[in-house]
Amino acid sequence: MDQHLDDFLLSVELDKALENDLLNGDVDDDTDIEISPQYPENLTNLLQQAILDRATDVHIDPFGDKMAIRFRIDGIVHTKQKLAMAEGQRLLNQVKVAAKIDIEKHFVPVESQMRWLTEMGARDIRIVITPAGQRDAAHMRFMTTPEQFTSPESLGFSDQQQQQIRNAMKAQHGLVLVSGSTGAGKSSSLYALASMLELEKKIGVSIEDPIEHDMDHLRQIQVDEDHGLTMYEGLRVVLRMDPDVIIVGEIRDEHSAMIAARAAMAGRLVIATLHSTDSASAVETMHYLGVPYYVLGSTLRMIISQSLVRKLCMNCSTGRKLTQQETELFEHYNMAVPDQVYNSVGCNECGGYGHTDRLGVFEIATIGKDVSKMITHGTSHELIRDTFRSNGVKPVIVDALSKAAMGMASMEEVYQACWLDIAAIEEDKLQKNSDSDLVYNDSYTEELEYTD
Repeated sequence: MDQHLDDFLLSVELDKALENDLLNGDVDDDTDIEISPQYPENLTNLLQQAILDRATDVHIDPFGDKMAIRFRIDGIVHTKQKLAMAEGQRLLNQVKVAAKIDIEKHFVPVESQMRWLTEMGARDIRIVITPAGQRDAAHMRFMTTPEQFTSPESLGFSDQQQQQIRNAMKAQHGLVLVSGSTGAGKSSSLYALASMLELEKKIGVSIEDPIEHDMDHLRQIQVDEDHGLTMYEGLRVVLRMDPDVIIVGEIRDEHSAMIAARAAMAGRLVIATLHSTDSASAVETMHYLGVPYYVLGSTLRMIISQSLVRKLCMNCSTGRKLTQQETELFEHYNMAVPDQVYNSVGCNECGGYGHTDRLGVFEIATIGKDVSKMITHGTSHELIRDTFRSNGVKPVIVDALSKAAMGMASMEEVYQACWLDIAAIEEDKLQKNSDSDLVYNDSYTEELEYTD
């Protein structure tokens, strides 16, 4: 314990001079939250390496007598290095100083942000410092650059899927939901949908928590609960701003759900994200949050459900034959079985990871008159899902298998992203085998009785 305290006090002494230089203006600082390459070498190197590795997150965590530096790349966590505690604490203090956080403030969660300026442009980084045992830990989220989120193609939307979305948004009123689990890329899809709307010709307003990116021609409002600006209050304000399009960062409670639905009923186009497992379940989630079925039935225009798969490196991926289980999976969904699928390998071009980015895999359900009536009458999500399938709405796993067949993703990624669908298929197989055994046993018993 004494050694830990000595290490910490030493790191504070070393960084106090740095903090004073920064606050006294010895380092250029044109904005309240800005970082430039003039910052300490080890912090500069960390940020540069994270950008080169395409990391979305950097974690600095105390483990024993070491400080671990870990990157999340394409959704997977990689340990990059383990620093001596004093060196790691010094790095963490430099992060605090760069984000304008008091280095002597401990055991209290703190959020801030910083901007990394290089010749290639600016990267916004969100910082969270939180207590971890007797020390602090840090999380750095590298926000997506505009060119990464405004292109529907780069997110994995096919031409046909993009046309479906445009057709649904032509009505210029109603509710479009983007659903999925945490980390499924819903926010990126939200921005991509907004980019399809020609916002320069409309009044577009968003309420977000937080604003992840500035978007041209969109009036963006950030939730600030410390000053009374909740998601609910923000939506109420937005409705008084003459909007044509309202974008809701996340429907998370009954108040925001009801306001979003009422805005859609009042003739606005509302696009929002929601946590749910698939398109049919999104209806149940909205109802659980208090929106009546008759409101959902009259306002819903489209539900997009999505997940993410890692994109294979085109330079080093190698083809292989399908296993029997993989062949049966394609056949189960009435898809053409490809000659081969591809595995990740790793090369210099992808940094040895075997992947170069992530792609969305989607289920896109247009709400037609038949489904609208079913929703209005409170039909179960199982029957709505069956109707989607009858209407040709393909589940997420079909889009994932299509991308695997094209060599864009590995089958391992398909299994990881769509394990619920695959587990359901396996359960059906077991049930059929069980029923078959039951029929066999019954007939065998009848035969014995007849013989007797």
